[in-house]
Amino acid sequence: MNKKTAGCIWIDLENTPHVPLFMPIKRELESRGFQVILTARDFAQTLEFLQKLGESHHAVGRQFNGGKYRKVAGILWRSFQLFVLLRRYHVLGFLSHGSRSGILAAACLRVPIITMGDYELSFTKLDNFFSTKVMRPEVTDRKVLVEDGLNLNKFVPYPGYKEQIYLSEFHPFPNFRKQIGISDDTILVVLRSPATSAHYHDSRSLDIMKAVLEHILANPDTIIIALPRSDSERDIIKQFAKGHADRVQFPDKILDGLNLIWYSDIVISGGGTMNREAALLGIPVYSIFTGPKGSVDRALSLEGKLQFVSSPEEVRRIKIRKRAIGNDFKPPGRDLIRSVSNVVVDTIRENSSHT
Repeated sequence: MNKKTAGCIWIDLENTPHVPLFMPIKRELESRGFQVILTARDFAQTLEFLQKLGESHHAVGRQFNGGKYRKVAGILWRSFQLFVLLRRYHVLGFLSHGSRSGILAAACLRVPIITMGDYELSFTKLDNFFSTKVMRPEVTDRKVLVEDGLNLNKFVPYPGYKEQIYLSEFHPFPNFRKQIGISDDTILVVLRSPATSAHYHDSRSLDIMKAVLEHILANPDTIIIALPRSDSERDIIKQFAKGHADRVQFPDKILDGLNLIWYSDIVISGGGTMNREAALLGIPVYSIFTGPKGSVDRALSLEGKLQFVSSPEEVRRIKIRKRAIGNDFKPPGRDLIRSVSNVVVDTIRENSSHT
């Protein structure tokens, strides 16, 4: 293939949840005749997940922890690395879930930029300034987006929740619990720690997580599978669970996240994606995220699918009990995959007609 003559669509994956999100879209775009190039940041289990799926990709950059200026420097450095790599290709358009470094690199490449996001609170001025299209769920509070400076001509709402993109391909694995060594009579709790390195991190969520661990481990029938994003988060969980190390497991290899949620009895998470996955799968789920609540999470809460735990005192509301687990999940349709892909293709075509 001549990289400069064969056009491609570029997708950047900065975090583990971006892998399942974009794989169905990648396959849809490829089915329409487009070549898709993947780049991925070395963060959490992003690269490991791609390797497990056998997806060809370019590993570019890593997470920069520390102060604000160090993080900004990391974004700029990764932007430069992406630009150097992608200028070798004829990039038709760029798609990401709020990749700041990718947006900057794509802007330098002068290609259409389609930026997805969870809700209004994930919107940044970078999205508005550089993006050709900004995609958010239709329940997103547009008033907040406008107040933050979004040009509504760029705004493309989509029905439902982004997690439904890959839930459309989900089928429970039989005997999953047996495969991971958890008996059927054990109360399995999946715990996702708060994102301690994220710009939105609130230290109150750690106080809640400590209370959560104490509450769960007080029941001798429970096992926790903990999913920290980093070694520092793993250390925090170990410290909070001192004396119960045998009942808190840290997977030494990547597990299928949706099956892990499906076969759990309770999900408790400090992150948004896992909360929404569990809610849409119908699993009892509690959010220990203490930041401002986005419209999508509020909508799920109003539907009775997600409960917020906002203080250590509220932890006692978490009901620790077995639930009936079956194999009869009915996945949503593929309409959302096609809708997002249509926006990408239409944006590229509109841009090409103007050049």
